[in-house]
Amino acid sequence: MAKQKFCTGQTVFSKSGGPGMSVLGIPVFDWNPITYVCQWFDGKSYKQALFPEEDLKLATPEEVQRRIISKAPRRNYKVISRRY
Repeated sequence: MAKQKFCTGQTVFSKSGGPGMSVLGIPVFDWNPITYVCQWFDGKSYKQALFPEEDLKLATPEEVQRRIISKAPRRNYKVISRRY
């Protein structure tokens, strides 16, 4: 059996784009190429699908942080100055 590139719990991205996904594991079947079960949140519910290893790339901590910040809601704050 070939060596796994990703471990359970790691965050990966599809090479074609899309949300960050968590690797849940690999199916019990001996598929070639290695296929991973990934889960992600689409804003309303969790989704789950199988992805071949060559379609995934490991997310760096900077990538994960950048995507989290870019999806955060924008708020306009009013600055109030007080004189004491």
